[in-house]
Amino acid sequence: MEIVLEKISLRETWRRFKMDIHAFARHTCIEKLSWRKWLSCFMTPGIQVLVLYRLSHYFFVKGHGVIARFFYTLNLVIFGADIGIASDIGGGCYIPHPVGLVIYGDLRENIYISHLVGIGGGRISDADVGAGPGLPVIESDVYIGAKSSIHGPIRIGRGSLIGLHALVIKDVPPNTIAMGVPARNTRRLSPGELETITLIPPKKL
Repeated sequence: MEIVLEKISLRETWRRFKMDIHAFARHTCIEKLSWRKWLSCFMTPGIQVLVLYRLSHYFFVKGHGVIARFFYTLNLVIFGADIGIASDIGGGCYIPHPVGLVIYGDLRENIYISHLVGIGGGRISDADVGAGPGLPVIESDVYIGAKSSIHGPIRIGRGSLIGLHALVIKDVPPNTIAMGVPARNTRRLSPGELETITLIPPKKL
């Protein structure tokens, strides 16, 4: 089955990258993004891995597969991060520790991805929930705990929390905590509770 990818402009790629920088600043409590702070953010592995991914994705959807593979391979060699060139990751992604990540699927905006997370699915199922056959869709504002795995053609609802070491193989409704192996939807989150539990600084209005 052929995957039809949505075209992404250079402007949109830049917009998403700026969101990544602002997310990094928020999570690391940087008050004001001066040019020195921008440079400081750019020198961190969590931002560098996103730069390489965004370049690989941009060139891939533009039809320049060799260039896309070059940036993809750099991510693998330098950081050990396997982020698929066809994966669509929205802006505001925060990755504090990128080494060992595997990401294949469709991730929306403002996703927090902890270390040693696996997101994908392979061809166990040809079902498509919007990310391609067998791959998951993760809605915006989701927190993904360390060493967790999101596997298969499933959808993680907006504002949800995936617990540490969780193996998620079924849909998670919005604003829900999922924990365990296999993961169960344990309870709903109240407004503002996700930020309280995860110590995520609130967004500036």
